[in-house]
Amino acid sequence: LFFQSWMKYRWHLRIAEEEDEGCLERLSCLLGLGLEEFRHAVPRSRRLLRYIGLFTQFPRSALSLRALLSDALDLPHVDVVPCILQMMRIPDEQRCLLGVQGTTQGDDCYLGQEIEDRMGKFRISAGPLGEDKFHSLLPPTPQFREVGDLVHVFLIDPLEYEMELVLKREEAQTMVLGGEKWSGLGYDTWIFSGPRLETEARVTFQLVREIGAHA
Repeated sequence: LFFQSWMKYRWHLRIAEEEDEGCLERLSCLLGLGLEEFRHAVPRSRRLLRYIGLFTQFPRSALSLRALLSDALDLPHVDVVPCILQMMRIPDEQRCLLGVQGTTQGDDCYLGQEIEDRMGKFRISAGPLGEDKFHSLLPPTPQFREVGDLVHVFLIDPLEYEMELVLKREEAQTMVLGGEKWSGLGYDTWIFSGPRLETEARVTFQLVREIGAHA
């Protein structure tokens, strides 16, 4: 009886030792994963329990996302950069059509089919990284997919996002044709003649959302 009383409010032990599904479900509700099918759709969903404090903050901030990624992926240097420029397509019903719509200059008149936007996209910047960590985060590695999964679960607003990896300049090597490393065009290939790059090497790419594939 004393042991049962002691265990009652120690939910971490009830989940880890007793596999108490009731406790797991109630805690998962705080993550937005209360339904079993949602938990199965997220790879290793139990690891998110330690981040409940971040998931229950509203609005969910860039600082919270940075803390989540830094801890989950062991990234000591990671930043979330807001307001990244992107081009957005103007819906047909909002385009300028002479004599029909969108013709008031300075109000709703825009030329072309696209417009600059800085409100719908952010960038996750990690680094400077060593060579091993840099390659472990390149697509299509498991850690690359994990970043996309974590961001997708954490976001509430339908924002676009990309990732920037920064490689230490002394870690970069010249391109090796046919090699397992330093041969991925657009990922880890640089051409230089000196002993090292003059600046840090940077590569940016879109993150993928893999969660639907695990459902």
